[in-house]
Amino acid sequence: MSGIILTIEAKDIDLSSKQLGFHFTNIDTRENTISTEGIIGKIGDNSRGGLGKEAIPKPFISIGLQGILQTFNRTLNIPFENPLEDFRDKEHEQYLPESTKRKSGKTIMTTKEAFQFLKRYFLANTYLVFEAGQTQYENEITQEQLDEINEKIKELDEYQSIQNLEVLGDEEILKRHRGMNSIGIRYDTVGLINSIRGKMLSDGLYDEIDYNEEKLKWEIQLPNNTHTKIIETSDGPQGKPIEPQNLKRITSEGRTDAIAAVGALFARRDKSKSYALRLPHVYDIEMIEPFLEYIRFPDDLQKYEEDEFFKAVNKYRKATGKKLRVERKKSKGYELPEPQFSEEDIIYLGGNGILKIHQIADSIISERKMLGYTLPMDEIVRTAISNLNNSETSISDCISIVDSEKRERSISKDNPDLQKSEQK
Repeated sequence: MSGIILTIEAKDIDLSSKQLGFHFTNIDTRENTISTEGIIGKIGDNSRGGLGKEAIPKPFISIGLQGILQTFNRTLNIPFENPLEDFRDKEHEQYLPESTKRKSGKTIMTTKEAFQFLKRYFLANTYLVFEAGQTQYENEITQEQLDEINEKIKELDEYQSIQNLEVLGDEEILKRHRGMNSIGIRYDTVGLINSIRGKMLSDGLYDEIDYNEEKLKWEIQLPNNTHTKIIETSDGPQGKPIEPQNLKRITSEGRTDAIAAVGALFARRDKSKSYALRLPHVYDIEMIEPFLEYIRFPDDLQKYEEDEFFKAVNKYRKATGKKLRVERKKSKGYELPEPQFSEEDIIYLGGNGILKIHQIADSIISERKMLGYTLPMDEIVRTAISNLNNSETSISDCISIVDSEKRERSISKDNPDLQKSEQK
């Protein structure tokens, strides 16, 4: 079937549906394939994974609002964790900012460079939405049953062969042989899985439990990184395609890029739930708020305002990272004291924080010019940021706070006895 991909406004998507799937792609370069064949496992840089570990081509999808937010936020964390050389490939290098071109591949991007890269990357991609029902079986598989099957995998010749190849460390040999051995492991154990699951009651787009080729084990799929169910075809095992007539491209206020889609969906989230991924090997920092704040920068933003913003993001990442490291070690059984933070360590960046700072600065400058004197801009920005935790704080309130704090410091400076009492 050929044609065009229909669109749907983000605000019209029924987020209460438990059968909602999302797929991230560059539809402008793949539209012909997607509009005729749908989403298939042969396209997309995630369809086969690193080092050919994803030996079976399959589409990867996110399930539900939580899944898409976890996926987007995971991507926002990646430039802060990996060196530049990981992004100097055909798929990503075109989005790197000019300031990274002469840097060593071993360096990590600055916050500003990371946000510039991410903005270009997300603007060039889009999200597709579709119904993503889960296949239903007679019986549920328990974790204990999964553990037993995964222990049996370790006794298979194919598993031992992969372990030996990874010890050798030859990537070329690993690429040639790992895939077929991994597929062999799945063939050897899928019968055990099916015997426990029993009869299929309804055929869905994905299985809750499936084989993970990278980890060489059967496991429950994560909502942020689910793949469609594996089916047998004339070309061998492949992920089930998503038919083009079932796809819709997400739009928001006339835009079809991934930032517009996620921004609109993020506004509809349950704010009591964290959208950061928490796994034994992944403890993401919530980065969607500051990134969307960056996206809303006005064209006439002053350099000092931009600098203050990135300082705030760096401080937020550092403090939150410290807190998450403690949480992660505690989850592994370590007895550790709670990290101590001052109020300045974690700055709230949600809503229209940077825009408020911009307005506050302009308002104070205008008012002071009328009165014939000026106030240092760093003082204005610091006060504005420190008071943004209170969503009710207005521009006039912040101006009053700046004046009040300035008067208090002036009185304290002129009164040594008052300074001593404050220090006590």
